[in-house]
Amino acid sequence: MLRDSKDEEDAERLANIEEMITAAKQFHDENPDRTITDFLEQITLASDVDGWDEQADHVSVMTLHASKGLEFPVVYMVGVEEGLDRLVARGEMRANLS
Repeated sequence: MLRDSKDEEDAERLANIEEMITAAKQFHDENPDRTITDFLEQITLASDVDGWDEQADHVSVMTLHASKGLEFPVVYMVGVEEGLDRLVARGEMRANLS
């Protein structure tokens, strides 16, 4: 079904499925005694910010969702349209936006 579709979103879905299968095979090859539950726990809990180095001198780019709960001295939200984010829409972040 996805392979036959001409829709770009279906192509992305298929690529995501194929990537998941590849990751599961790699996990199994590296950890033959572990279970599918172990694999799902690992991929669910892992994120790009897990390897974030607080001492490194660089910019980290992530989604607003990924940054929740993390402590950063400065945060820039680029491309935020007026009223798109619910906190901005409610005026809760107005004072800190510049």
